[in-house]
Amino acid sequence: MVYIVVGIVLSKSVVLSEISEKLKNDYTEAGEASKIKRIFRFLTSPIIKSDYLYYNFIAEVMKKYIKRSNNNKLIIIFDHTTIEDKFLILQFSLKVGKRVVPLWYKIFKYKEKGSKSFKHIKQGIKELNDIFASYNYEVILLVDRGFKSIDLFRFIDELGWKYCIRCTNDMLVKIEKNEKIKYLRDIKPLKKSVKKFNKILLSAEEYVCNLAVCKAEEAEDTWYLVTNMSSKRAVNEYKKRFDIEEMFRDLKSSGFNME
Repeated sequence: MVYIVVGIVLSKSVVLSEISEKLKNDYTEAGEASKIKRIFRFLTSPIIKSDYLYYNFIAEVMKKYIKRSNNNKLIIIFDHTTIEDKFLILQFSLKVGKRVVPLWYKIFKYKEKGSKSFKHIKQGIKELNDIFASYNYEVILLVDRGFKSIDLFRFIDELGWKYCIRCTNDMLVKIEKNEKIKYLRDIKPLKKSVKKFNKILLSAEEYVCNLAVCKAEEAEDTWYLVTNMSSKRAVNEYKKRFDIEEMFRDLKSSGFNME
């Protein structure tokens, strides 16, 4: 396994033929075709428990992160990415510097029924919460607008995590002393500052939360950020969400050629 990891790092690819090219004769003196078959047999062996290996990897990542961290905060970002039109990946990642480290993932066939069900998201959050339980750290979850769900907001609240989740502008909202506003889109953003609202009632379920509204940086989009943190802090934290996009590029065309 060590040789394969070295091959992946040296080749910057997960393509077996490219990994094989970087492995020297101390791995095997066989030809390229035989090396590829050997790697494939290892990776597909029923003896190899990928979940167990990855759990131990995450445990080691957390130990090193906690040791070097200068604050008591874990920023977790999750999103979907696709591999061509073959696979859909749900991934939770830990922000480290300007990049992220994948902590939990689930792979589905492209357009697989139920692949975007919130039960998978809850599963990821719950399993990560079990890992984080031994650390006295604040956990902040940053999420894009494709994951708005009052049920999800409440689930996160119950765990004691913080969250900042972008919502679509068609969500119902009630703001005290402002009856003209019915939907998020009725709130017009300011050009260079943030509109902050506390204890709004969101959706027909009238879920109580805070809200920040602002223009996106270097884009025409408006951010409607729902949070259980202060509205001001939510904007500063949400900007960090885009680090996961860099990681997806690292894994694809800019790095390991997952596609």
